[in-house]
Amino acid sequence: MDKNTNAEKVIYEKDMYLTENAEQDITRTYEQERLYLQRIKTGDVEAILAKREGRQVEIHMGRLAETPLKNFEYMVCGAITLATYAAIDGGLDPASAYAMSDLYLRRLELCRESAEMQQLYDEVELVFAQQVHQVRQNRSAASYVEMCKLFIDQHLTKSFTLDDIAAALNVNKSYLSRRFAQEAGMRIMEYARQKRIEGAAYMLKYSDKTISAIAAYFSFPSQSHFGNLFKQVMGSTPLKYRAANQIIEVPSGE
Repeated sequence: MDKNTNAEKVIYEKDMYLTENAEQDITRTYEQERLYLQRIKTGDVEAILAKREGRQVEIHMGRLAETPLKNFEYMVCGAITLATYAAIDGGLDPASAYAMSDLYLRRLELCRESAEMQQLYDEVELVFAQQVHQVRQNRSAASYVEMCKLFIDQHLTKSFTLDDIAAALNVNKSYLSRRFAQEAGMRIMEYARQKRIEGAAYMLKYSDKTISAIAAYFSFPSQSHFGNLFKQVMGSTPLKYRAANQIIEVPSGE
């Protein structure tokens, strides 16, 4: 049988299938699958949990096999494949998505009743969505950390608080603090002080500004406070640091 004959046979069988299954609501089935994919792709865990309250079985993929149990198995197998692709589209790395797919397919093979398959189907949707949700949370957290650093860099010469940063980024202060510490290995205001000290060190090397002027420029409350913090970070006082690293001549007796 040549390729054209095969194609014609498939088209004929498709037409016969549609005729025999005219009562099947294809539009409804498509819409359910679209929502299924959308929930996983967006990591919408809340929607998945909410829709399960009192819902009925919602797998509608037509007749794929002669026996009901085998038909159900094929349907769940298709759902696992769809979930895998949706999760990858949602940001889950392909290696993790395919590994989960393989594990669920193995578990599906061990199912002996439709109730087990239904439970597996439910779990697939939820777990894939949870994985996407976690990926998106991590990306969001990383983004907030970078935005926090940018805010600090842009406001080194101004006085600001953690509340000011959180308000500017429109994020919860506690959440931002926790994520920043996890990503950067230090607290936000510690990072800000370090960046200010680094900026002050640069000015000590390349400008003729007095130490008191530099302290005021970076919004330290006093020269002594600046001096103490500078020594903690750089290992020497501002005066000694300048003497050892200055690039230009500066007036003596600061």
